[in-house]
Amino acid sequence: YVQETGRLARGARDGTGPSTGAAVLLVTPRDCAIHDHFVRSSAPDPETVQRMWSELDDGMNFIDPDRLAEESGTEDGQRDESSMLALHYLEQVSAVRRHPDFVLRGRVAAVDAAAELLEQLRTTHVELAARTERILELAEQEAGEYRGLRWRTLLGLAPPEIEETLFELQRLGACSFTSWRYGWVFERVAAGEPDWDRLSGLIEERRRTVSRRAKQARELAHGRPACRRREMLRYLGESDPPKADPSVCGACDACTPELPRPWQDSTVAVTDAADAVRAGAATIALVLIGGVEDGQWSRRNLVRTLRGESGGQYPLHKRLRANGCYGRLSLLEDQEVQSLLDRLIDDGCLEQYTPRGREYSSLRLTAGGRRLVPGSLRG
Repeated sequence: YVQETGRLARGARDGTGPSTGAAVLLVTPRDCAIHDHFVRSSAPDPETVQRMWSELDDGMNFIDPDRLAEESGTEDGQRDESSMLALHYLEQVSAVRRHPDFVLRGRVAAVDAAAELLEQLRTTHVELAARTERILELAEQEAGEYRGLRWRTLLGLAPPEIEETLFELQRLGACSFTSWRYGWVFERVAAGEPDWDRLSGLIEERRRTVSRRAKQARELAHGRPACRRREMLRYLGESDPPKADPSVCGACDACTPELPRPWQDSTVAVTDAADAVRAGAATIALVLIGGVEDGQWSRRNLVRTLRGESGGQYPLHKRLRANGCYGRLSLLEDQEVQSLLDRLIDDGCLEQYTPRGREYSSLRLTAGGRRLVPGSLRG
C-alpha cells in the first residue's frame, strides 16, 4: 500500500500520471493472524539457538539452507526457518563467523582436450594433476552433476578447495563448471559458550520491534487518522516535514475531504467475487496439482497453497508460494476447497495416494484430469 501511494505521488509530481490518484487498502480478518505470525517468527526461541549451537562442529560448517529449514517429522512443504535465524543471532554475538557461500549444486563437463592437459599437468603440477584426475573421474561417475556436500565426502576435500580446482581447470580449458544453488559457510569461533544473556536480549528487542510495527500497520488499516501521510511516515520511522500545521498535509484523503473517493462507488461485493472464483476453481486446482505433483506435496499444503495460507509455524515451501495458482481460491473457505478436491477425485480427475515412505496423503492428476488442464499449462 505504501509503495502504491509512492507511485501515485511520483506520477503526479512528474506529470506521468493523474494529478490525483487512489490507492485502496483491502483488509481481511486473516491479515491480523498474519501479523501475529510475523511477530512469533521474527526471532527464534533461545532454546532453538542453543540447539543450533550444540549441532555446529568446531571450525567450518557447510550448510544446506533448505535442509536446515526442513523440520523432520513434519509434512512436506512445511518449513521451520527458526534454525536459519538462530545462525544469524549466533553471528550477532560473535559466536560464529560467516564466510563466502559455497556451490551446492552445479554441473561439470570435461572437454576433449582434458586428457592432453592432464598429461601436461603430471609433469608440471603433480599435485594439481592428481586432484584433477580424481575430480574428472568423479564428474564422469556422477554424470556431470555437481553436489558440493556429496563431492566433499567422496573426495575428502572442502568445497572451496574443489571449487578452486574446478575454476582453475575451467581457466585452463579442461572443463566447464556452472553453478545454480549455493550453501552457507559458518565457522564456530567462540572458545566457550556464547553470551546467552545478550542473545536473549537481542531476541526480545527484535520481537518488540516487530510487534510495534504490526500494531502500527493494524491501526493504519483499521483506523481513521487525522493525516494518513503522517501515519505512514511514522510507520517508516520518518519524521514529519516542517509545516505551519504539521497535523494536515493537504494531500491525503484523511485531511482533504474534497478529494475524490472512487472506491466508495464500487458495486463489487465479496459474494460476487467469490462466485466468480468458484466458476474457475476446478481448473485452478488441476493446474496447481499438475504443475507441482512431482514434489509429492501433502493434500493439506496444496489446500493452503490454493487459499494463499503460508503463515503459521511452518511456512509453505518457496516453490508453492511462487506458483501462479497461489492464493487464487483465497475467497473460498477451507472446507469448500476440500470439498472441491473430493469432487474432482469422485469425477476421476484426481487421485489421492500416499507417497512412498510418507504418512500423509498427496494428490496427482489422472489421465482424465490431465486432459482438462489447458495445453500450455500441463506439467
